[in-house]
Amino acid sequence: MSRKGYFLVTGAIFSVLSLAHLTRLFSGWEIAVAGKAVPQWLSLPGLVVTGLLAAWGLVLARKE
Repeated sequence: MSRKGYFLVTGAIFSVLSLAHLTRLFSGWEIAVAGKAVPQWLSLPGLVVTGLLAAWGLVLARKE
């Protein structure tokens, strides 16, 4: 796989994860890990981090 392809795939995967965090924030989905509920506010840093990684991957793909 070329570098451009790698960056595109990485950007797409992180975009999907970012959209999942955004959807969870707006729809109020509940997530449980080992039987304990994960607070909604944890999706906010998840949204920021995955959004930045998605943007970074797509910007690098564009430069290639």
